[in-house]
Amino acid sequence: MKIRIQAVKESEFQQIFSSVKQALFDYIEAVYGWDGDFQQNRLRNDYGPVWYHWLYEKNTRVGLVCYRKKENRLHLHLMIIFPQFQGNGMGRHAMDFLIQQARRMVCKQVSLGSLR
Repeated sequence: MKIRIQAVKESEFQQIFSSVKQALFDYIEAVYGWDGDFQQNRLRNDYGPVWYHWLYEKNTRVGLVCYRKKENRLHLHLMIIFPQFQGNGMGRHAMDFLIQQARRMVCKQVSLGSLR
């Protein structure tokens, strides 16, 4: 599998929100309660717009990542593999790509954010 990324355009923010909601709604609803306005504000204001990238395999959009360089490491805030592409190693290939991206960015580590 050949993974590539493409920066998300500002005009695509609603697609980011829809992707995050589809992936995380059940968990966030069960643990915290889903507040759509809060989640939109968090995605728009807590994460830099240039941190969001679509994941592609060949010419097919397969997911979304949100990452940035933080000190000497690449920090992955969010990775979503769309449901129809899960279960076939796509997440592993995406992580391999991000590790290579970290090397290109001269990062010594990759760190991951997680929900509680």
